[in-house]
Order: sequence, then C-alpha cells, then structure tokens
Amino acid sequence: MYDRVEEARMRLSSSVIRYGGEPTYVEEIYLADEHLRENLGIDPDEDEDIDYEELYSMKTPQQFIMLLLTFKESESIRVSIDDADLDFEPVPLGFTANHLTQGRNPHYMWREPQRQYKQGLHSRTLATKAVEEIPNNRDRGIQIFSNLLCSTVMGQYTSLEDTLSFLENDITPEQYQYQQVFPFHREYALSVNTFGQLYLWHRTNRIATSDDGEVFHTLEEYAHLKEDLEEITKGVLKIATYTG
Repeated sequence: MYDRVEEARMRLSSSVIRYGGEPTYVEEIYLADEHLRENLGIDPDEDEDIDYEELYSMKTPQQFIMLLLTFKESESIRVSIDDADLDFEPVPLGFTANHLTQGRNPHYMWREPQRQYKQGLHSRTLATKAVEEIPNNRDRGIQIFSNLLCSTVMGQYTSLEDTLSFLENDITPEQYQYQQVFPFHREYALSVNTFGQLYLWHRTNRIATSDDGEVFHTLEEYAHLKEDLEEITKGVLKIATYTG
C-alpha cells in the first residue's frame, strides 16, 4: 500500500478510518522495529529472538504498525497496516445520529470534495452545517473524535417509526417550540411545526409538508427523491408532488 512510513503517516495520521467495522482514530504509524526501540526499549539489531508474529501478527520487522484510538472505549490498540480488518474506504457521513431527547439540532456532515493529501477523514476535510440551529444554542460544530461522529459512521439512527411516534406523543414543549429536527436516516429527517404539520428534510433542505403524517407533499424540484424516499421508508411515507 505504502512504500515509505513517511508517506503512510502523511496520508493517514490524525484521521478517521474503520477497524473491524467501527471508526477509529489514527494516532501514529511507525515501523515495527522503530516501536521496539522507542517504546519497548528493545534493540532488534541485538536481539535476534524477537517474535514479530506474536507481537504484531507480522512476519517482518519492516511492516508498518498503526496506533489506533477507539471511539467507544478511548482505548489505544496496535495493528499491522496489512490487517484484514482495516478499512481505508471513506467513512459514511450524513446527518448526525442524534438521540431524540438531545437538546440540539443535528448537523449534516460531508467530506470536502477538493483533493486532499489525507486518505482518512481529517478535521480539514470534514464539513458540517447545522440544520436550523435552536436559538441561543451556540453552534459548536462536530469534533473529529466525538460520539456524534462515531454513531453517525455506525448508522445508529432512531427508526422512522419511533421518530414518528416521538413527534406525535413525546416531544417536549421546548423541542416543539423550536421545531427541532430529528434524523431517521443519513439523508432524511423529520420535524413538526407549531401547527402540528410534519416537515420532511433532505440534507439541509426542507422538502415536503404533511398534515396527516403519512402523505408528504413536495415541491416539483424535489420530486426526483420520491422513489428513493419510498424505498428507504418501505412505503411508510408516501410522497405526492404539488401541482399547479
């Protein structure tokens, strides 16, 4: 993958990738024999009995070691850069997977399209935009190492059915007053206005309104989302387009 440890560091250090299907933060990358000298006080040139297979699950001291920080336990782990459980594909983003009772509106997150030298997700490539931020609630953005980013990458969204039930029965007066937005998918969210109408959101755009919670009337410019929405919601939400 990389010929030089300097290149691996440049492309991956201080970025988010996945290990075993979960997001992890790359703290450092070094050669196995570098780590033995600097961190364990072992000189590979003098000790010929080092079991690299046992220490690093590798057969050669010239392989790269990655020091990863897990999101859930904040635990540091060391793995070979060739570990089959490492996934260097871009992590999935979208709406932050907020819990229904959180007192802040979600952000929509995406990776900046311009060419960057980082392969993993880095703070300089993470773009965010708050969705109609609640008044007097300072927008702090999203930190690269945060529970919100972790739950978003993992796709831990409240189901559509539970979101609809919450909006109908359990929403707090403050959430109702400020028309807080509740994601049920990476690309879609719901909110309710002070008249009891439901709004449907696509990314940071409010695209449709419903009086009964089932049929959402959308502007013609968003009609192309109809099939996608009905497939994602398995027909729970029906999309009609305003005419005339």
